[in-house]
Amino acid sequence: MKIFVLAMALAAAMPAQADGLADRPAASVHPQFAQVDPPEILLPEITFWESVRDATDPAELEAYLRAYPDGQFGALALLRLTRLRAGAEGAAPATTTDAAGETALNDCDRLAAHPEDPQRTGNGVSYDDLDATGAIAACDGALRDEPGVARFQFQLGRALAKAQFYEDAIKWYRLAAEQDYAPSQASLAEMYGDGRGVPRDYAEAVAWLRKAGELGLAQAQFDLGYVYETGRFVDPSPVEAISWYQRAAEQGHVDAITELRLYYYENGDFSEALRWNHRAIAAGDLGAYSALGGMYMAGQGVIKDEREAVRWFCEGARAGDELATDELLRILDARDNADATLLLASAQAEACLVSLEGPAPLEPLGEPAVDFAEIQRALGDLGYDPGPIDGAMGNRTREAIQRYQNDRGLAIDGEPSPALFGRLQEDLANRRAPAAGGSQPTGPIDDLGDLGELDTF
Repeated sequence: MKIFVLAMALAAAMPAQADGLADRPAASVHPQFAQVDPPEILLPEITFWESVRDATDPAELEAYLRAYPDGQFGALALLRLTRLRAGAEGAAPATTTDAAGETALNDCDRLAAHPEDPQRTGNGVSYDDLDATGAIAACDGALRDEPGVARFQFQLGRALAKAQFYEDAIKWYRLAAEQDYAPSQASLAEMYGDGRGVPRDYAEAVAWLRKAGELGLAQAQFDLGYVYETGRFVDPSPVEAISWYQRAAEQGHVDAITELRLYYYENGDFSEALRWNHRAIAAGDLGAYSALGGMYMAGQGVIKDEREAVRWFCEGARAGDELATDELLRILDARDNADATLLLASAQAEACLVSLEGPAPLEPLGEPAVDFAEIQRALGDLGYDPGPIDGAMGNRTREAIQRYQNDRGLAIDGEPSPALFGRLQEDLANRRAPAAGGSQPTGPIDDLGDLGELDTF
């Protein structure tokens, strides 16, 4: 399946994107319409076809299709029949004001609906799997039963485009687009961008793309963001680009979320980059794991925390982010020159790499998990007795949290939050690593904590 990305139409001026809502035929012609050595055709079929090929009465073409449902001229017969029924050879196809159509699934929906059309009925069919001949017949029939339904008009245009009857596809796309059917507007934008069925016109392509974006089509919104970010065919506008990316991201468009996390990071807004990295992980963007780990490693937008960085690198490696695995190996390689905090992170990285040989990948995380046992252990190491290290949130653990929050001047709520865990880890790191000049950090207790876990090295 291909997808509409406006700049892809322009000699690879824009990198390829993931699937979306407008289609693009494969480089080679669909086998049904390819120029190959024709199979043997029976003389009666040829005679029949020659007698009806220029017919102006739809009944004559219908008779051919009934007689030869799998005939060699079936696609041409369907196209001619569609033109006659729609009045394409004398007037534009008739339409009504019904833009949404009925919800009952029929053959047009089954054979030609786009999988990412928000208004589709049924699951949809990828462009590669679309049977142009069957879809043309089905959608033509659907429009005879329910004239003017925008969904059917779009799907007929899609089938005609797959058959490379571009001028006919344009007519049906336009009818649906004029009824504010966003996928059809995006498809028109692609046709203008490619110059298929119409003269190439980038301004017209952007205009139709904007109409689709204004109607809420996420892929069109993402494409507009890219157009304004790169300044291709419009004056560049970071404000417009971010606005369109955000609108697409709010609908869960993964590529838009990725663009936002990268944009904010590259422009030094680490707080926003952190927020969008978490959203990207929840949306399935594998690259966000290593990006988030890197921010914790460098203290960008967060308190520097090597162990939290390793945790995200480990989650990324388990999910399939190769860069995250590389970061774990880099941390492990650097342990010979590491301080106490980095040694702990290195031990964590080694344990993660060992575990990668067995367990299945974890599900992506959207926010850091709260490990009660780790919070209890950290509280105990800092001199705040939480009771048994059992991972259960009891009164003694809550009271220990409150005492710690009071001593640190934090808001006292007794809740074991990710922010609390990060602060505990920061205090532990400060106690375990010598301060400048060789002195130790001061605090309410003198115990530096149990470093016995370093014995594994």
